[in-house]
Amino acid sequence: MTGMFETLLVRTGTATCHITKPTVNGAKISEYFRGAEILESIRSKPAREIAKNKEPKEVTSVLLLAPLARHELTGTVEVKFYETLGLTLINKMEIEEAGLTLHYVAYDGPGAPCTGRHWTDRSGVIELTYSHGSENEPNFSLANGNTEPHLGFGHVVSLVDNLEGACRKFEDAGLTIDEGPSKALVFMTDPDGYKIGISEPGKGNAQQDATDPASYRMSHTMLRIKDPHRSLNFYHEVLGMSLLRTVEHDQAGLTLYYLGYTGATPSMTAEATSLTADSEGLVELMWIHGTENREGRVYHDGNSDPLGFGHLCIGVDDIDAACERFEKLNKSWEKRLNGTSMNDMAFMLDPDGYWIEILQNEAIKPRAHW
Repeated sequence: MTGMFETLLVRTGTATCHITKPTVNGAKISEYFRGAEILESIRSKPAREIAKNKEPKEVTSVLLLAPLARHELTGTVEVKFYETLGLTLINKMEIEEAGLTLHYVAYDGPGAPCTGRHWTDRSGVIELTYSHGSENEPNFSLANGNTEPHLGFGHVVSLVDNLEGACRKFEDAGLTIDEGPSKALVFMTDPDGYKIGISEPGKGNAQQDATDPASYRMSHTMLRIKDPHRSLNFYHEVLGMSLLRTVEHDQAGLTLYYLGYTGATPSMTAEATSLTADSEGLVELMWIHGTENREGRVYHDGNSDPLGFGHLCIGVDDIDAACERFEKLNKSWEKRLNGTSMNDMAFMLDPDGYWIEILQNEAIKPRAHW
């Protein structure tokens, strides 16, 4: 099985974070969207109808990662924060020549969708990247993506079985809960200032105070976008995602688009009660109305000063074939495959300049033997 996983990279003085999502090998993706038709179709049809419309085509399934950002603390401190949220350290890599340590955390309990799978073949992974010595640099600073003039990455959201019970558990462990935009969503701030949303999908735990971390899952990563026409076309036509849900907030002047791969997690199917609640590793694209009319780059990609969000990452069944396909689509590159060092990965750019890493799914075809 090929996994599509979203990874959110967070750089720290200690760690970088990825959130990942998997898809089934040969996943079928709708062929519905075409250029300027996208927005009109979104507004006139339910998301489920759009996702199922027309005869799907076979595409190379991918693994999508979304790293958060660099951290100022130590890798140990950052990992412990995420472990308090119920995630497990599933992999650790030392890259001595680059002065980095990578920590991969994910929900890995008995009820988790991708328990026991390789980190390149699962959803909802967070990679925490620690830059050695950054905690000792007095001028080292981070952009969390939520302050002007460096808006970009917004947050990641974890789904829990009982919001009230989970928040009480986190507070008992010493974490601080911030108010959210609704009773169904609250936020926390990790040790480096990145926003972590906690939400309940609606099924809930019957007992008010009961909560089972084994049932938690990493839902999605939010990125702000300038032009929904260009971004939806890129994530659908190039990366092969389906639009699963659209939420209009007219009074706030914004629209949210949730995209992912049907079949990305074992419980996520076209017949699921909710394509978003039953999944891990989705991408949420936030369009603030009117930004498409602004000149030039609108959002901070996190890879120029000040550093912050790192990239999304797609893991594919055949990285050479995937990169050849992207080349034929004339996509922009930050680093081509085999272009420099690190010859087992490549980086494309999405329409807003966010980096998209391309990685081999090692469970399908071992290459780098991570």
